[in-house]
Amino acid sequence: VDEVVRRIHCPLLLMLAGGDRIIDNPSTRELFSRFASRRKRMHEYNDAEHTLEFEPSREAFVEDLLSWLQDVVAGI
Repeated sequence: VDEVVRRIHCPLLLMLAGGDRIIDNPSTRELFSRFASRRKRMHEYNDAEHTLEFEPSREAFVEDLLSWLQDVVAGI
């Protein structure tokens, strides 16, 4: 895994549900931190349980996704 994540340099976005009981958020955060990409962004929605587009934080999720996409297109 370490060899693979060191080779990935594309823009990355990680969006986590803070109350997720399916995903291991600490392990996912740790793996994400090891990716070589300098263009990576992480958001965590503490009031969400798993499916972000159906959670109370849906508007923040959509805004963050659109913002990230705009930044990728702009090359930021």
